[in-house]
Amino acid sequence: MMRHLPMRDHLCHSLWFCFALGCLLFAGTSRSADSAPTPPPGVGLFCQPLDAEDHLEGFNRSVHLFNQGLVSYVLYPVGVSYNFLVPEIARTSIANCGHNLLFPVRLVNTCLQGKFQAAWEETMRFGVNSTVGILGFRDQASRWGMPSHDEDFGQTMGHYGLKQGFFINLPFLGPSSSRDLLGRILDTPFNLAFWLFNSDAATAVNAATYTNTALSNAPALKQIFDSQDDTYRMAQALYLLDRETKVRDFPLPEIAADPDESFGFVALRPRSTTFFQRGTTRNLKLPGAWQKLPYSFWKAKANTTKMLVILPGVGSHRLSAGVLALAELMQTNGWNVITLSSTLHPDFFLGLPGNDLPGDFRRDAESIRLALTHAIADFSQLYPKQAPSSISVLGYSLGAVNALFLAAQEGGVDSGQLPIDRYVAINPPVDPIHALRQIDQFFDIPKNWSDPEQRAEDVFMRLNAAMFARKGQPPKLPPITREESQFLIGFNLRLALADAICASQKRHNLGLLHLDPAAFRRSAVHTEALGVSYMTYAQDYILPQARQQQRQDAMTASELAEGLSLRAIADCLKNNRRITVLHNRNDFLLGENDLDWLASKLGDRLQVFPAGGHLGNLHLPEYQALLTTVLP
Repeated sequence: MMRHLPMRDHLCHSLWFCFALGCLLFAGTSRSADSAPTPPPGVGLFCQPLDAEDHLEGFNRSVHLFNQGLVSYVLYPVGVSYNFLVPEIARTSIANCGHNLLFPVRLVNTCLQGKFQAAWEETMRFGVNSTVGILGFRDQASRWGMPSHDEDFGQTMGHYGLKQGFFINLPFLGPSSSRDLLGRILDTPFNLAFWLFNSDAATAVNAATYTNTALSNAPALKQIFDSQDDTYRMAQALYLLDRETKVRDFPLPEIAADPDESFGFVALRPRSTTFFQRGTTRNLKLPGAWQKLPYSFWKAKANTTKMLVILPGVGSHRLSAGVLALAELMQTNGWNVITLSSTLHPDFFLGLPGNDLPGDFRRDAESIRLALTHAIADFSQLYPKQAPSSISVLGYSLGAVNALFLAAQEGGVDSGQLPIDRYVAINPPVDPIHALRQIDQFFDIPKNWSDPEQRAEDVFMRLNAAMFARKGQPPKLPPITREESQFLIGFNLRLALADAICASQKRHNLGLLHLDPAAFRRSAVHTEALGVSYMTYAQDYILPQARQQQRQDAMTASELAEGLSLRAIADCLKNNRRITVLHNRNDFLLGENDLDWLASKLGDRLQVFPAGGHLGNLHLPEYQALLTTVLP
């Protein structure tokens, strides 16, 4: 039999190896980063990794693509079966046991950081979970309200001032930094599995816990990968932010939470965590398109010929949380549901023929009609008995504008054969110029802060600390002010625009970006695109395209705005009785007289709610109940 090294030898070998590795990992990290555009105020945390230069972006992106493929084509298919066959209580028990086996890591590191109260609490947790919790398979300590302190060697090194080093993506393991990679290796000999079992058994135990975690999380990761065009930057920023929050033991300040009511949209999520898995995604090859256009659908449980199409807001994906919540609501109420990505999302416009830029609502409506015609024909071929006899369109925000412009094209020469019985538009902006300026103003809020980067970093850390509470503690309402929440809204919408600019210019470069949008190392390009405001996009991207398509070289920005305003389709709004608009009186995208104008055209087909901001009350049960009644 193989002689197993005693624990002391394991520790000595690991420490010497880590010392040598650390010399390699931290060598050269003082190099200056590649030249890149200066990020807009307040978003440096996202554009320039927090204390971790991305010198290895090419390698890291390759590993990210590998991990994404691993999740999509291996872990997700296996994980769906695993989660179905293995009860949730068993999966949770395995995860609890793995966490309990890492008690020495937490104990040593809380002591090294001088957190002796935390060390004592971890010891009590270990004692309770190892006895009452049946060898750690049940997390009895959390049930009794005992807090957990997930400290590790990476956090300990950060506690004593060692910076992140450089960012690195690890195969199978995901985002890390040179400091945390060193910390992971130091953590290894302090895993109880290596103390209790021989090396082969310990490896098997750790493999089982890791596999359980990977397979349990695979569906959620698959949804994230599918719903984002480029998840690399977001994964990098969130990882480094989370690690820095933990290193600092970031305390939630005593600030009264007063977010903009529009911030309530983040609460719009499907009730079932498996609803995403129950859908089907198909890819359509539209005539003249270079690549396929995907759409997703959920078939009603009972045979029905009612079809609902959901058109989402700016930059939203057909599988984003808000779209899934609405699809679940309507499918539960007996509808077949089809979802398309936002016209501003690369998932949609890259599957269209030609190189048109998204944002011209008239052209976008034509593209939606083309996509829906093929999607409904495809669905009808798959399920002839449920071929739609009744089609309704539900759009929110930008999707609501798309729905109304789609209605305005009815009866036109190129409108096609797509009979739609009802259009429901939720919170459509009336004046596009006012709406775009408002979004840009929200994004520019940090310009008025004395130290925009520090305050923005503080805001993001507050969000992280509140949303990802320690084990055994409930999540808390993020303590952010109204101004801070408005900045977050503007930042999210500008991220969507930057993704659209990068993807569209990679396909057809108009030369408006200084950097090459087709470069594999895209971080600098994305930073430059993030600096493009919505007003600049309308002026420099959409206006020249509209001039060329309409052969009006003298068209001004004001004339373009008039053509894209809902006032340009006033006759349709007034005469089409199948249109219903739901709005909120305090929607920040509305101008002073916009609601009065809508009321004059729609009459009783306009329902106005006193509060909710922009989409902020969509998650409320009473609002969702109303949605089920306004559709036929």
